[in-house]
Amino acid sequence: MELLNILVCDDDPVFLREQAGSITAVLEKHHLPARVHTFSDKSDIPESLLQCCDMAFLDIDFPKAAFNGMDIARRLRLCNRDAVIIFVTNYVEYAREGYEVQAFRYLLKKEIPQKLEKCLLLGLEHLQTLRKTYPIQINRETIHLPIEDILYFESQKHTAVAYVLCNGSIKPYRFYGPLSNLEADLEQDGFLRVQKSFLVNMRHILKFQAREIVLTGDITLPASPKTYAELKQKFLFWKGRQ
Repeated sequence: MELLNILVCDDDPVFLREQAGSITAVLEKHHLPARVHTFSDKSDIPESLLQCCDMAFLDIDFPKAAFNGMDIARRLRLCNRDAVIIFVTNYVEYAREGYEVQAFRYLLKKEIPQKLEKCLLLGLEHLQTLRKTYPIQINRETIHLPIEDILYFESQKHTAVAYVLCNGSIKPYRFYGPLSNLEADLEQDGFLRVQKSFLVNMRHILKFQAREIVLTGDITLPASPKTYAELKQKFLFWKGRQ
């Protein structure tokens, strides 16, 4: 595994040192090579670190500063779309703001001894998914589609079409391949065959009903009512693991 870069920010030097030590202990326990970078001031964080940051543990409340953890997260997200952001705080009322920067988790400071290890490992698993791709062949050229950005696959006779989020729009990729093969390849990565012609990425399901499924971008696809109970159970099971 490549060396991980983990950013830790908190205005309390004692807590910052203890938190970095706890994170290092978890990494060593699981034999994960990493460098833990600690900061108390946003302006001290170099741009080069933000660009290569894999995971960030950010305090939210910096009462003596003109910035807070959300400001750090915004700066990080501007140059790094994949970094896993975990807010470490004494307060839960900031949760709504986290959607803006795609925060992965909120970790209460008092719960660090019990929940840090699980949170960190889930964050690394999420990071691997974000960076995972699926290869397809188009005109003898191999194209790697980011799994996180694939909305769904559609079967059209002997070809398949992948619909992928790309810079705010949806781009179709047409290639040869039966949907059954795609289903077998991608089932473990969170894809669900909701109907004979559609294989959807469960990350993008907004609404799951008996006869239709709504995806990111208000895309509505037909679903099989005969297998609704089974499909819904698979979806809820997958969602519960995230």
